[in-house]
Amino acid sequence: MARRAKKRKMRLRAWVWVVLGAALLSLAVLMLAPPFNVKNIEVEGTEGNTIVSREVVVNKSGIVYGTNIFRVSKKKVENNLKGQEFVEDVTVTKKLPDTIVISVTEGKIAAYIRYDNDFVGINTSGKSLCRRTDDTRDMSVCVIYGLSEETSVIGEKAEAAESKKLENALQLINSFDTMGILDKMTALDVSDSENIKFRYTSELKVEFGDMSDYDYKIKCLEEILDELGDTPVGLVNLVNPENPTYRASID
Repeated sequence: MARRAKKRKMRLRAWVWVVLGAALLSLAVLMLAPPFNVKNIEVEGTEGNTIVSREVVVNKSGIVYGTNIFRVSKKKVENNLKGQEFVEDVTVTKKLPDTIVISVTEGKIAAYIRYDNDFVGINTSGKSLCRRTDDTRDMSVCVIYGLSEETSVIGEKAEAAESKKLENALQLINSFDTMGILDKMTALDVSDSENIKFRYTSELKVEFGDMSDYDYKIKCLEEILDELGDTPVGLVNLVNPENPTYRASID
């Protein structure tokens, strides 16, 4: 009796595996069928973008129309696009049976880092978005001076031989952005960590000194700019935060 029950259980188990295997095989065949070949690539986030167009995203994605959708690696597509100029972030989703959706966030240049004859555009996080020459860069964007290039891979965080100076520059760029004055900054010189300098428009020079008493110096700068109005001219000295000064002449 027990032996017969055991045999029935073994036969039932075998049938379960046969049915399961057949179902998996059928599913695999179905997944590889033509209805699951990529026919559409939808691109989101490029509407109104001036740099990252739908055509660029599709061409650089590496997706080939007609490829089985299950063979498309979302991670590979994302990596292909994150290395493209001005791409801040990418997410890829699959919409069965035949559509790939690519969502792109376009990056905005916060500043250029001047490396010899090249200018590497970065966002406020320090991610490298593009590389330009003096002739092709956006002249309205602030330029950071005083750094030596270590590596600048598009899509990755910029690095400099002087990492602390780069850190200082990014901290200042983010403060300018928070204050709403980044678009008026023209130059930031961090070559001397004890005597950081920058220009607000081309007519106001600021001697910031080192990064000590940072928050207080930024607050002083905000108050001084408010008092000077929209077209300030002259020199602001914040080297001694206990005695910030202003004079109407740069020389």
